This record gives sequence, structure tokens and C-alpha cells, in this order.
Amino acid sequence: AAGEGTAEGDDGGESREAGDAGRQRADDADAGAEVIGFAHYRFEVDDEDRPAHPVGYLYELQISSRHQKHGLGGKLMSLVERISSELKMEKVMLTVFKSNVGAMRFYERQEYKVDESSPSNFEGGETCDYEILSKSMTK
Repeated sequence: AAGEGTAEGDDGGESREAGDAGRQRADDADAGAEVIGFAHYRFEVDDEDRPAHPVGYLYELQISSRHQKHGLGGKLMSLVERISSELKMEKVMLTVFKSNVGAMRFYERQEYKVDESSPSNFEGGETCDYEILSKSMTK
């Protein structure tokens, strides 16, 4: 069909074959790749504040168990913080279960503090099973 798999005006010859070969090499390289960690974050507006303030929110930080204790989590956090800072986010926020003592210690070492919006700062909130932590990106 016209235009299928090619840009308009492309003859579909060598350039498509080169692209297919490049994709195959990338697929081959990925086939043996092991994911050892990732950070899932996004930029949001902290709507608890008036006026609203932009924040980076870390939803998940995962490092495979055999790669923990090598500084990879700290490096990923530094990247999230750097990106957030460069994009003028006011802080990085995250949620952590109180029962996850190792994660709580990790984030404390990264200089995260209980955020003012965390349930533990409100009446009855001490029974909540999680904390909201944050770190300011403004200097």
C-alpha cells in the first residue's frame, strides 16, 4: 500500500533495509539485557497548595535484590532530582510504607523528610500505614 512503512516520497529500498537491520541489532542486544533497576516518576501539580506548585512525584524505585547496596538507588534518585530541579519542580515527593524500614532509612539518607501533606501530620493520621516524604529542589 502507498506509504506503508515508508515516508512519503521514500523509494523503500536501501533506507528501509538499513532501518530494519538497525532495529534487528537493537532487538538482539535487548534480548540478553537484564533490567537491574528503574525509577517511575512524573511531574504533577501539588494541588494541596494554593496556588498549585509543580512537583516531581516518584511512584516507584526498584533495584533488583542482587544489585542493591551498590549505590544504584542513590544514583537513580539523583537523576530524578536533577531532572526535577532543571525543570523547575519545587520538590520531589514520594510515598513509602512505614513498615518498609529499609526504604524509610534509604530515603532519610537521601535527605527526604516527612512532607507537610503526610497523613501523620493530621489528627488520626498516626494510624495510617504510609508516609509522604519530600525533598525541596529550590535553593
